[in-house]
Amino acid sequence: MSALVTQAKAIRDSRAPHNGTYPRIGERVVDELIAETGRVHDRWLGVTPGRTATTNLGTYQDNVPARMVDGDVNTFYWSDGAPGAGSEIRVDLGSAVSIGAIAVLMGKASSPNDYIHSGALEYSVDGSRWAELTRSTAAEVRFTAPAGTTARYVRYRSLTASDFWLVVREFSVETVGGTTTTLTASGTPAPATGSSYQRAVDGNVETAYVPTTPPSAGNALVATLSAPRALARLTVLQPSSTVGAADVDVQVGGAWHRVGSVSSAYAEVPVGDLAAEAVRLVWKGGSPATVAELVPLWTDTPQVTLRTSEGRTDVVRGTASSFVIDVAAGQSKDVTGTLRVAPPAGWSAVPVTTPVAVKRGFTQSVTVKLTPPADATLADVDVPATLTTGDTTSSVVLRLAVRPRTSDTNSALHRPVVASSTEPGTSFTADLAVDGNTGTRWASGYDDASWLRIDLGSPTRLGKVVLRWETAYGSGYQIQVSDDANTWTTAAEVTNGDGGTDTVWLDTDGTVGRYVRVQGVHRATQYGYSLFEAEVYPAV
Repeated sequence: MSALVTQAKAIRDSRAPHNGTYPRIGERVVDELIAETGRVHDRWLGVTPGRTATTNLGTYQDNVPARMVDGDVNTFYWSDGAPGAGSEIRVDLGSAVSIGAIAVLMGKASSPNDYIHSGALEYSVDGSRWAELTRSTAAEVRFTAPAGTTARYVRYRSLTASDFWLVVREFSVETVGGTTTTLTASGTPAPATGSSYQRAVDGNVETAYVPTTPPSAGNALVATLSAPRALARLTVLQPSSTVGAADVDVQVGGAWHRVGSVSSAYAEVPVGDLAAEAVRLVWKGGSPATVAELVPLWTDTPQVTLRTSEGRTDVVRGTASSFVIDVAAGQSKDVTGTLRVAPPAGWSAVPVTTPVAVKRGFTQSVTVKLTPPADATLADVDVPATLTTGDTTSSVVLRLAVRPRTSDTNSALHRPVVASSTEPGTSFTADLAVDGNTGTRWASGYDDASWLRIDLGSPTRLGKVVLRWETAYGSGYQIQVSDDANTWTTAAEVTNGDGGTDTVWLDTDGTVGRYVRVQGVHRATQYGYSLFEAEVYPAV
C-alpha cells in the first residue's frame, strides 16, 4: 500500500501552478478510507501493530521517524529544520501499558549539536492530556518512570527554539508486566540486504523476511516468545509470488511438536492452546520463500474488546453529554450481544441497552448520552458499560468529572486588570488579556512568580477560568480568588499544563471572589507567561 501511495504522489501535472505538487483528489477522504480499510484488514488477520514514531517536524531525505524505534542505534531520524518551542517526537505504544526505562538518544558523531537543547519528557494515555516525567538539556535523555506509570504515548517536547536540526538515533520505551508478548525472529537462510528476520514478526504486513537464497530442506524460520503463552492459532502470510512449503512446529517445555504445515499465501494453523515458547517454519525446500508475517492468536485474547476515551471527561450538571463506546470483534469470529450502561441513581442514560452485531475484524461505535442531575455532587464519577455475549461479559468504564453549570458571559471582559510585570521592551500590557481580542496579548517578565489579577467588580460565584496561551505558557500555575486583593485562596492548581487553551474548573460550590488571580508557578519556556486572553465564567 505504501508503495502505491509513493507512486501516486510522484504524479505531476506539467502546467503551473499544479506542477509543484501531486494531484489532490479526495484528500483526507479517500486516503482515510484506504487507511481504515487497511486497519480492518489487519484486525481481521489479528495483526497487532508494533510501536510507531511520529513528529511534527519535517524529514531530511529518507531519514524517516520510523528509524527512531527500529532498535538500531546506527540508523536515525533527521529533521529538515530546527525545532521550535512545541516541536516534538512521539512514540505510540499501540495501547496503554505500564512503562519503565525510557531513553531518547539524539545527535550523532558528525552532527553532535543536532538535538533538542531544552526539552520535557512527557506521557499520556489518550494523546491529549500529558504529564511530565522530567526535563533535560542533554543530547541523551534517560529516565525511569515511577512504578505504576501507565501510558500509550510518550513524547519529548522542545521547550525552546534551537539553531540546530534534530537527529534521533533511538527513542526506546520499556514496557513492564502486562500480557504483551514480543516475538524475536532468527533462522536460516540469512535475510537479504534491506530485509531482516524481524520483519516477519513486526506487525506490518507490508514488510517481509526475504532470504538471500531459496531455503533448503531443513532450514527454519524461528520466532521465540518473550515468555511462554498459550497459543490457539498461528496464521502464516506469504506473498503469492514466493510461497514456500513448510512444516509448523511449536516448542513446549524445550521440545518441538509438529502442529501442521503451510503451502499457500494465507494459512491458519490450529495449535490447540499449547503453552508455546517458540514457533518455527521448517522449510521443505525446492522453491523461493518469503514471510510477510507470523500472526499468533493467543488463547487469552478476548473475543470482543470495549474501548472509550481513556482520559477523564467533563460533564456539566443537568446537561447531556455524548460518549462513544467502540465494540471491536476479535480475530476469530463475529460477535453479537447487548451493551448495557449503568449510570448512578438520578442520572439519565440514553440508550441504557443497545443490541450489537459486529463482524470479525470490524468495530461498531455506540453513542450514549449521559446527563447528571442538576444537583449532582461535583466529583469524579465512573460509569461502567458491559457487553454480554452468551456467557461472556466484557466491560469498560466511562471516567467522568462532574462540573458546575456556567454562564456564557465572560465576566472578565474589559474589567480592570493589573499584572506583576510586563515583558521588558514591549507594550504587551495586562489590559490586552481581557480585551476580547485573541490577536493581542499580555506578556510578563521572565519570572516564575509573575501574576495577572482581574477585578470582577463584586463578589462572584465562580465556575471556570479559560486561559488562551501564546507560545510562552505556564506549565504550572494556580487560580486564586480574593474578596479584598490582599488575602488569597487557591481555588485550583495546574501542574502539567501543555499550552494552547486551558479550561480550569473551580469545583467547589462555595468558590466566591471579587478578584481572580492567575499566579505563576513554573514557566514552560525561557520567556515569561503570555496570555492572549483570560476569561472568567460564573457558576449558575
